Amino acid sequence: MRSVAIAAAVIALGNVVSRLLGLVREQVMAALFGATAATDAFVVASAVPQIVYDLLVGGAITAALVPVFVDSAEDEDRLWRLLSTMLTLAALVLAAVAVVLGLFAPVVVGLLASRLSDEARAAAIPMVRVMLVAVVLQGLAGILTAVLYARRRVTLPAFAVAVYNGGVIVGALLFHQTLGVYALVLGVVLGAAGQLLLQLPGLGRLRYRPALELHRPEIRAILRLYGPVALGMIVTIVGIVIDRNLASGLAEGSLSVMNYATRLIQFPLGLVATATSFAVLPLLSKHASTLAAAVADGRSDDEAASGYRETLRFGARIVLLLMLPATVGLIVLREPLVQLLFERGRFGEIETARTALVFLAYAPQLPLTALDQLLIDVPLAHGAIRR
Repeated sequence: MRSVAIAAAVIALGNVVSRLLGLVREQVMAALFGATAATDAFVVASAVPQIVYDLLVGGAITAALVPVFVDSAEDEDRLWRLLSTMLTLAALVLAAVAVVLGLFAPVVVGLLASRLSDEARAAAIPMVRVMLVAVVLQGLAGILTAVLYARRRVTLPAFAVAVYNGGVIVGALLFHQTLGVYALVLGVVLGAAGQLLLQLPGLGRLRYRPALELHRPEIRAILRLYGPVALGMIVTIVGIVIDRNLASGLAEGSLSVMNYATRLIQFPLGLVATATSFAVLPLLSKHASTLAAAVADGRSDDEAASGYRETLRFGARIVLLLMLPATVGLIVLREPLVQLLFERGRFGEIETARTALVFLAYAPQLPLTALDQLLIDVPLAHGAIRR
């Protein structure tokens, strides 16, 4: 349990750092480029690699890759052969998807934001093509994340997203004068490369050899486990497409303003909901493990069942206790907050007022989303037992 608690603390710390750098990333973007047609183009274009990653890799990490890698972790040769196959398969599939999407980038941009201005559409198309390189890099990084978590080496993958955000920040600051808003695009590629390079040392004696052993039972297990998650991701993607299309028909800069407001929403969620989830997950796992052992022996364990319920209730109470007053405070202070965080450089009073208005519409979801994040982590407690 002590090792689980330490791992949870490291992951929580990595999440907080990544959220902080994510906020800094948006501050840098706002200060350097404001909320314009060019930043709208970047918001639309950056959604493409994110959608591809989430659909093909991101959702599979905890749902399919980690459990299967855990089952293979005791046999190092088996693990490396499986990892080699997954890296080769991911590289081939993601490269093929990137090429196809690059060829049809005008169609993809049109589907994501059908009413985008001609200026923004023209800027978004080459952005999509360049950032698709990041899809391959992030996909390979996601495979490494899964195998490191399976081997209980959590420190490096815990900070992978922070490195990604740092790459975007560095790219924007170093190259904005020469590349303009395309410096953000370069930053995305730098961040994705950083994610991959960061995790390589954690593998130790990596014995990667190009392989495509699709007959392996582990591959079938991964596909079987990920099927339901993929269906859920498709629903999420449809929501993103609808969201971007509606916003693309509004005034210039609307997509950018929504992006800034979304970052403000995600920050308290990361600090409260994610931290609480990681805090209660080890105890939930302990009670669930006791229950599972009792069921396997054909008996009941009321104490473990009660402990499980009480732990979950405690987590929910903590989330609401922290998030409800925080939501009220954020709503009341939304405009001064946006002004403090973003109003500098090319982000002026008008952008502040627009971002604060969007934040007001988003804010009521905070307590419910925080609870949802806690409940989503409940199955992980059961997953920890099975592994």
